[in-house]
Amino acid sequence: MKKLIALMLVCCFVCLAAACEPLDKLTAQVKNNIENIAEEFSDTTGKTDKYEPENSICVGISDFDTFNPLITKSQTVREAMQLVYEPLFETDESGKENPVLAAEYNVSADGLTYVIKMKSGVLWHDKKAFDAYDAAYSIKQILTAQTPYSENLKDMADYRAVSDDTLRITLKRPVSGFVSLLDFPIIKYGTEEILYKPIGTGAFSYASEISADRYEFDAFAEYHNSKAKIDKLYIQKAPDAEKYRSLFEVSETDVITSLSADLSSYTPKGGNKTYDFLSNRLTFIGFNTSKSVLSGADTRRGLGELTDKHDIVNSVLYSRGEGVNIPINPKSRFFYDTENNLSGNREKALELFGNDGWGEGSDGYLRRTQGRRSEMFSVTILTDSDDAIKTEIAERIKAQCEKCGIKAAVSAVPNEVYTQRILAHDFDLYIGEIDLGSNGDLSPLILSNANTFGYASEEADMLISQAGMTSGEDTLKEIYKGLGGVITSDAPFIPLYFAKDSVAVSGRIKDGVSPVNDRVYRNSQLWSIK
Repeated sequence: MKKLIALMLVCCFVCLAAACEPLDKLTAQVKNNIENIAEEFSDTTGKTDKYEPENSICVGISDFDTFNPLITKSQTVREAMQLVYEPLFETDESGKENPVLAAEYNVSADGLTYVIKMKSGVLWHDKKAFDAYDAAYSIKQILTAQTPYSENLKDMADYRAVSDDTLRITLKRPVSGFVSLLDFPIIKYGTEEILYKPIGTGAFSYASEISADRYEFDAFAEYHNSKAKIDKLYIQKAPDAEKYRSLFEVSETDVITSLSADLSSYTPKGGNKTYDFLSNRLTFIGFNTSKSVLSGADTRRGLGELTDKHDIVNSVLYSRGEGVNIPINPKSRFFYDTENNLSGNREKALELFGNDGWGEGSDGYLRRTQGRRSEMFSVTILTDSDDAIKTEIAERIKAQCEKCGIKAAVSAVPNEVYTQRILAHDFDLYIGEIDLGSNGDLSPLILSNANTFGYASEEADMLISQAGMTSGEDTLKEIYKGLGGVITSDAPFIPLYFAKDSVAVSGRIKDGVSPVNDRVYRNSQLWSIK
């Protein structure tokens, strides 16, 4: 269309300029211009720096600092670089690990040593071969810098590439599903930060910087999972998060995620689609088990029975989560719970309170007598005032407590104070959130001396250790069922829900989008355009 307009302008120029220029000079100039434009029309290669091919997509980024996926502080850049870089392993919808750059692995009987074989025939975008030394180099970068992936490797004791195709990792303690944590992007050995240009092993390779805020990537012809169906990828920089979202809303970009923008009220329009997936972020009620009023497991379980999780998910989250009674992702292959009552049970709560000696006093509040001392059932719920959802949950739990004769208050404080008070055990209850990671590791919640509840259990510690030394699916299912039973019985915390995340795509993308935790742009080589 732009070329046609240019041709029309040339014709107009003939008419307007005829009276001002000698005819022979004008004719030569116009002829030359027309020949140049005609040459552009006859170009059938489809390759031009000015115009985008139809078989392309555009992804937005904001807060750009570097394309290095390990050290960037921008969530949008990390997401976009999933189209360029790959991990050793990724997890599917059920939480099962699948090899990407790795081929296979073996683990020692004590669960401490992993020997990982690399996939053969994988090339970097500069056509150099990928090997185990690249994987070891990436681990080194994570350990020497503060990255979003540092937590994944906190239990690692040692690592080394023992050959081109073999990486060996030693752990400090057995960790269930450890290879699932090796889902961080692998960068090339010797990568330099100066004038950094992305060189990955993924479906799209860096081509050029088109302008100060736009980059071009090509489908990598030698990609080990077969060349992408989309020919080109464009990455568009936005100055801020608001512009990042607006680029998608006006169809200048084709993909956006709830991890980078608030999509809680987003409604797809014009053929756009939204793909939801359940995250590993668990929101819970945490108890200070050293507090006298909360020292009894039945008291804590009773507070869990009072809590209307169904109401929280539907009225506070607007269904952007899934309520649970056990701290295992409902999509996980280890999920086993058949209890579907999430609405609370006041009668059962009162029965549990009674087991710990609580009864209604003359003033209507629950009280109990221990020795010569009378104790009122009174709790303060700590929450983060910077988080409107947590604060609303705390207020609803307070209301449910008061209806049952429990004197309750909410202490909403700024995030920094909230965190300090939890670490100092300066709370009765708190509304907390934790990302259980790709492997669904429960040790931060129940391992003795590792949790914030003052909770210790030899049985839980033993089961956590066994999970790290077991690879059989059936045995692992029994172990996780045992862990769920211990948590349900002792109730150091009450699971509330797992949050939902989503990816929204433009109507141009026909199919292939299949987001999972930590790999929202998974299988980009399968995406196709209408």
